[in-house]
Amino acid sequence: MRSLSQHCKLTYPVGVGAPPAILDGIAYSSTWNGFIVALDYKACSVKWQINVTAAVVENFKPLTILQTSTTVPVSRTSPQIDAKNHILYFATQT
Repeated sequence: MRSLSQHCKLTYPVGVGAPPAILDGIAYSSTWNGFIVALDYKACSVKWQINVTAAVVENFKPLTILQTSTTVPVSRTSPQIDAKNHILYFATQT
């Protein structure tokens, strides 16, 4: 009988925001501290990560972004993968 064992553990402040999207050994997750993370779960290493809050604020400066203690431009959803066109989509609360 096979049993489960922990292979890899990465922690983020407050945790992960939604289930990951997975493609070709990479898990794409949103975190509660405002990042999208690409994790190679076989090697247990972060391939890349992006700070969603900084990206939204930087790229949409002309827009007025209301920021309070509970409303910041972060991703809290599972990313979606368009494998054919090599695009990763994510949503924000802004």
